[in-house]
Amino acid sequence: MSQKDESSPVNQFLAINNVRELADFFGISYRVLTFLLYRKPADSKYKAFTISKKNGQPRLIESPILPIRKLQGKLADVLVEIYRPRKAVYGFVHGRNITQNADQHCKRQWVLNVDLKDFFHSVHFGRVFAIFQGWRFKFPREVAVALAHLCCHEGRLPQGAATSPILSNIACDRLDAELTGFAQGNGCRYTRYSDDITISTTKREFPTGVATIAGKEVPVISDTIASIIEQNKFSINREKTRLYNRKQRQEVTGLTVNVKPNVTRKFVRQIRGMLHAWQRYGLKSAQEEYWTKWDKKDRGPRKNPPAFERVVKGKIHFVGAVRGKRDPLYIKLLRGYANLNPDYKSKVLAMIDAEERDVFLCHASEDKAAVVIPLAKALDIAGIKYFLDSKDIHWGDSVTNVINSALVRAKFVLVVISETSLVKHWPQKEMNAALAREITEGKTRVLPLIVGPDSNLRQKLWRRLALQGDKKYLEWNGDPKPIVSELSQLLERYQSGT
Repeated sequence: MSQKDESSPVNQFLAINNVRELADFFGISYRVLTFLLYRKPADSKYKAFTISKKNGQPRLIESPILPIRKLQGKLADVLVEIYRPRKAVYGFVHGRNITQNADQHCKRQWVLNVDLKDFFHSVHFGRVFAIFQGWRFKFPREVAVALAHLCCHEGRLPQGAATSPILSNIACDRLDAELTGFAQGNGCRYTRYSDDITISTTKREFPTGVATIAGKEVPVISDTIASIIEQNKFSINREKTRLYNRKQRQEVTGLTVNVKPNVTRKFVRQIRGMLHAWQRYGLKSAQEEYWTKWDKKDRGPRKNPPAFERVVKGKIHFVGAVRGKRDPLYIKLLRGYANLNPDYKSKVLAMIDAEERDVFLCHASEDKAAVVIPLAKALDIAGIKYFLDSKDIHWGDSVTNVINSALVRAKFVLVVISETSLVKHWPQKEMNAALAREITEGKTRVLPLIVGPDSNLRQKLWRRLALQGDKKYLEWNGDPKPIVSELSQLLERYQSGT
């Protein structure tokens, strides 16, 4: 092993043989460490408080005092480096999030949600001790005991300690492996985000080996699933077990997944209400109303309620994280926020305006003079932003990169279809890319404009485009005004989200 490897925090941690070496690893004296672990009264190590869950029930948070919090933070950093999460695990894993977890269950016939009851508290002192003596660490008994004391409070993982998330994932490792295998054997997909288990399938009938529906569509978890969870020392919260079919609003970790991961309408209405209150009554009044009527969360003795504008901005950015930074709803909400916040306005609006394009003009070079240039001039007059290769691709640019980026940023792709464009490489490539995006998103993106000397030829051109199906198309008659009028109406509906 090289000197560099020996000096890494992970290797230093794994090489610990006794509690004195553990104290050296943390950078404190043996006396201070043993006092914190064994002699300091348990009720003075943590500050307990409650916050409200979504159902209004209290959730106990136990926040460690600063010396313990620092030790747990350093330990958590090392544990994260050692733990290798399974593909099915999305909670408390760097680079993975609830949107990616929800994405695994989109466009499924059935989605089953199972909640693990008292998740952190189910991982008791003995399990944590066994983890540190197990194959990952192989620590001597005294070291494993000390680490278990550092990570546990009242004999179990506290919700509020930096080490609890990573240790709960390690404790679930066998559970994740067994449920992944069982789900696959029943034609299903399994993921877990913290205490939220999701199992989904594309089968027309949900596999009875996983769960069945009794009464008013209340799911009954199979004995096999229940046994796997219980043998791994967890229990099911029956009240939060849900089974959604394709015709219902399917949810995974708070996001709808019928088509793609999305925030709920209730969440969007809340943001709009907050922006409306801010605009109508002013920031101070809107903030006081929010704190009084809506913000019931107890954040503990060390934290004050966040500023109203930060709450609104955070919720809007969550919409962007889920729906995408190019999503019209996200951009509309962000514009609304920026217009109310002078410190944020110029930067955000400049960023949005620089990246957004209303329409990408896809064409063959032979159609530029007769069709594209007159159309572009009319778009300029109407204030419609467009991408045109001869205007937006500069000397030294990667043509492929610029075009791909513009296709993604544009709301619509106007395809000029002529005898020439149907045999040219670039127009066909751009059109097919736009069609693929349209199919994936389920939204109108491609706007066909047929160009030909007479109507019969234009109809023949259209029949050669099998992928366009039954799309409505417009015919070019030399006047760009009808095209601009139609496009303006589409953009208006696009901005309104309809």
